[in-house]
Amino acid sequence: MLNEKSLKWKKLNNSFANVLYNMQQDVFDELKDKSLLRYNDLNTFKDCMENHFTLGLFSHENLIAFGILYFHSLKEQLINSLQCYSTDFRCLIKSNSKYKRKYYTNFSFSYQYNVKIATIKLIIVKKEFRGNHYQRCIIRKLEQQAKKLSYKILICSVSPDNIYSLNNFLLENYRIVDNKLLYGGLKRFILVKRL
Repeated sequence: MLNEKSLKWKKLNNSFANVLYNMQQDVFDELKDKSLLRYNDLNTFKDCMENHFTLGLFSHENLIAFGILYFHSLKEQLINSLQCYSTDFRCLIKSNSKYKRKYYTNFSFSYQYNVKIATIKLIIVKKEFRGNHYQRCIIRKLEQQAKKLSYKILICSVSPDNIYSLNNFLLENYRIVDNKLLYGGLKRFILVKRL
């Protein structure tokens, strides 16, 4: 891990849109299985920095990682896919054969229409800085921001084959509540955490 003194957190503004887009492109280019990452266009990054919360992690003024906390309405796809608003929700998800184990969740909540739900939309860490727990650090920072804004539930989607990201969310006490085809047919676990 880098020296903590060399690391700085900054809220990113629209001037970073191209930088984030290019970081995403670098990650996408290195993936053998492109289904692991949902590809976002440049306008999506601009929207995220104007209307949502985008946090960057810098080392010696170089951006090495970022995360996006997305604020949305109830009409948006990821939230609607939960289908557990008014009743307790319990499910067993069988992992794919690569992972050789089962995930159990007993996550339940009674949905109220005034509860605030946000999505962790995307986290990217540059290749040379992976393995230092920066994704987990970003998850925690995004949670802190969500709490400041009175959000009660965080939701995200992760490919069942993206073992490292999936593990990071599970270690941060997110629970798998569903298994869906999203974003034009990509396999995704949906994970939820009550703040």
